[in-house]
Amino acid sequence: MLQKTTTLFVDMDGTLLDLHFDSFFWNYHLPKRFAEIHSIPPMEASTMIAEQMTKAKGTLHWCSSRYWSDTFDVDIIDLKHEVKHLIGYRQGTREFLAAVKKFPVKLVLLTDADPHVIALKESVLHEAGHSLLQYMDKIVSSHELGYPKENDALWHALRRHLPFEQSTSCLIDDNLAVLRAAENYGIGQLIAISQPDSTQQDQTMEGFKNINSLDELTGHS
Repeated sequence: MLQKTTTLFVDMDGTLLDLHFDSFFWNYHLPKRFAEIHSIPPMEASTMIAEQMTKAKGTLHWCSSRYWSDTFDVDIIDLKHEVKHLIGYRQGTREFLAAVKKFPVKLVLLTDADPHVIALKESVLHEAGHSLLQYMDKIVSSHELGYPKENDALWHALRRHLPFEQSTSCLIDDNLAVLRAAENYGIGQLIAISQPDSTQQDQTMEGFKNINSLDELTGHS
């Protein structure tokens, strides 16, 4: 696969990193702390958060720590620090990244996470001696481009920001809507992650090559 790829776009959460941190934070930790901070019943807190997140789905607000801090009147990054021990790589990621660097491939981190979240996760990984960003030739947050990755317009904006050849580019992601947007734009290779959260069951995404461990792509699994 890598022999035919000139630009490799890789997602962060659920692709390189275990989505368990994010799932736990949004589904359990934030509702609990929101209830405590605002002195409201936990069930009421969970309902309020779920309603607001449903409204924001498909927009940049969905992945904006500043937006959610303002919306919920809490410091999202501070609350994420409380469970930062859950931040970690998915199985096979580090082996995969090391293998990619042996090929003449431009490796681009393409994520909906905002710069504050990227910085938090890199800090945790760096402190553990396993920096993520050291492997990247380029880091692009969709917040720089003005569109979430599932929006077709992102790909047009991305090419203006970072020229690449569609037919020889590859995207690895755990989001079906993102993969479909990339397919519509003409990205040559598309690979879906079947188990983004290590605590959840596999999810097969029809129409795309599905893998679990990234090192399946380099023959190290």
